[in-house]
Amino acid sequence: MIEYRESTIALLNSRMKTDDYSNLAQTKLYVVQNRSLNLDNYKNMRELRSRDSLDKLSQSQKIQYLEDRLQKLSKLERNQIPFEELSKEVKINYENLTAFSFSNVINSNFSKIDTITVFSIRFNDSLTNEATKLAEQKKLQNWLKLKLKLDTLIVKRIN
Repeated sequence: MIEYRESTIALLNSRMKTDDYSNLAQTKLYVVQNRSLNLDNYKNMRELRSRDSLDKLSQSQKIQYLEDRLQKLSKLERNQIPFEELSKEVKINYENLTAFSFSNVINSNFSKIDTITVFSIRFNDSLTNEATKLAEQKKLQNWLKLKLKLDTLIVKRIN
């Protein structure tokens, strides 16, 4: 094998001196190689494979982490309420309201945690009829349940 390397180097050197490659006549060819035949290629390959495996493991862990994070964010996104649009519709449909707010309230009875969607409303001060306020509140609650596809939500009066 060493003879083959030497002969290849000699052939390349001689070709550089020919007329076909006259621009390379002053060029010196340096070949850097290990002349020892006792290389442990298997050991080197094992080391490379081990390093590649660690890279793949690290990438797999990153992918798993990102997938978990995406799942949590998707769950949060599903619970988002398009408040700006909703607020505009409420203003058009319920002219007796002066304020409309939204929040998710997290409750715990120390054995389980539950999140409840709560809307707070304020009626015009000129609306004094309690029956009308209750009817409007109930109507708004039913409409919000239908619009947001929620089973449970609370509409709370501020005044």
